[in-house]
Amino acid sequence: MMLNDEIARIRTMQDPVELLVSHRYLREINFQDNQLKDIQSREVSGKAVRIIHSGRVGAAPGGLQTPVDRLIDTARDLSSLGRIAAFTLPEGDGRIQEASYMDPLVPDIDLERARDLAVTIIDRLQNRLPAWVIGGGITLGHAVNRLVTSRGIDQHYEEKSAGFHILVTLPREGDLLEVVVGRSRFPDATDLDGILDELTWRARQAETVADMPSGTYPVLFHPEALSGFLSAFEQAINGRMVFDGVSPLINRIGKPIFNPRITLIDDPTDPTLAGYAPFGDEGTAARPITLVENGILQSYLTDLDYAARLGCTHTGHGSRFPGSLDEGRPSGETGIDETNWILSAGDTPVDDMLASISDGIYLLASWDVWSGNIIGGDVSGSTHLAYRIRNGHPVGRIKDMRISGNLYQMLGDQLQTMSRERPDTSAGDLRVPFLLVDGVTLA
Repeated sequence: MMLNDEIARIRTMQDPVELLVSHRYLREINFQDNQLKDIQSREVSGKAVRIIHSGRVGAAPGGLQTPVDRLIDTARDLSSLGRIAAFTLPEGDGRIQEASYMDPLVPDIDLERARDLAVTIIDRLQNRLPAWVIGGGITLGHAVNRLVTSRGIDQHYEEKSAGFHILVTLPREGDLLEVVVGRSRFPDATDLDGILDELTWRARQAETVADMPSGTYPVLFHPEALSGFLSAFEQAINGRMVFDGVSPLINRIGKPIFNPRITLIDDPTDPTLAGYAPFGDEGTAARPITLVENGILQSYLTDLDYAARLGCTHTGHGSRFPGSLDEGRPSGETGIDETNWILSAGDTPVDDMLASISDGIYLLASWDVWSGNIIGGDVSGSTHLAYRIRNGHPVGRIKDMRISGNLYQMLGDQLQTMSRERPDTSAGDLRVPFLLVDGVTLA
């Protein structure tokens, strides 16, 4: 059965049913040990059906060639053991809604240009950091999704994007320095110069190890490091966590949870960020959601199911994909995922924030942030790339230690200053300022 026939089949179903068809194509130019390594291509395609039958939900994923009737039958059979449907599928008018996104530089990018960029990165960094080993990758992505339901939804979305990361390492006896930068967009010439300057500065500052005793210190969080700590808040406002009673923010809508300077918006409609999408994966229209306004909690994140269970308006955050472009086929079931997080800026230049630190920490990367007590909001992260700051200047890298604190206190009374800058980072779905937080524990 051809796709058009399968779509027609879905439209005639009596049970509420949806079909999601996805095609994802990824090309990678990888470099390692100061030279080009390989060029790879990966293709991940599939389809998934979700059905509400006899008041219960069933779902079935499959490959692109799996007949839709087989998926419908499987989903219907599984529904007998599925959860009771608390929700209904949204209605549409039967007309196709089409949207697309293309990174402004993507039309000019081909494998040859991407290869030339990799060579340029290697050459420039070898001159700047001759003792370091250079690696990384450049990615070109193309994705097409189609969602059709028996209730009149028909949405088609195509996306073309690019990104890159650069990892430089310096092996030494008993130590391995790693410094990484990346972006979710292809750089133009001006961007690349600034990015290589940033990477070189980070690497140079990391070559010296600074002794720093355990204690409490002011910490300047780089936006890239802050993303990991915000994951504890993401879990806390996940509708499933709220419904299951394990969130610290149950019954906190309309109440203060952060410093009054904190306003945080989840905005899938911002095309300058990597989480842009005009539609949700359940057929809902994308729209900005204010999560926190002037420190006061405004909303949880929900899909259709948990919005119905909680008795609140859904926010359109039902996700049908297990991860990024290359990680998997669409899922029949939904998870709840954020899109783009935009945190209000402050009014202080980051250089002034750095200069104000007499003895403290500048945290640029923490790769293993975890929540020791999600109900209490306790979080901890490594000093994977962090510098000791003395009298406003870095004096060396802090090695083999962790910083920890309570997220609600760190973004509450401990928050000192927010920068006016909100730079691009490898966390392409995040636009946040630098934050200076006092009283953070180092151990």
